[in-house]
Amino acid sequence: MPKITTREIQSLIYELGKELGFRSVKEERLHGRETYAPVYDVVWYLDMAKYFKLDGLEKLFEKDTGLFERLKTLPFAGFEISP
Repeated sequence: MPKITTREIQSLIYELGKELGFRSVKEERLHGRETYAPVYDVVWYLDMAKYFKLDGLEKLFEKDTGLFERLKTLPFAGFEISP
């Protein structure tokens, strides 16, 4: 059986996430730059706005609108592919 390259595996995981209904992102860092955070090969996000009405919470995040935006998509799974 031929060896599958890391990029091919990354693309397969990315596409699988999309097919399962996640927002799938390649080469993603989950945390801000102020702390160490690895860059994941693929991250699947659950679109919380699809399942919950979040508009009512927006007032609670007036001082940090970025945090409110992050609340809208919940990291569900992160994948690191080893060669």
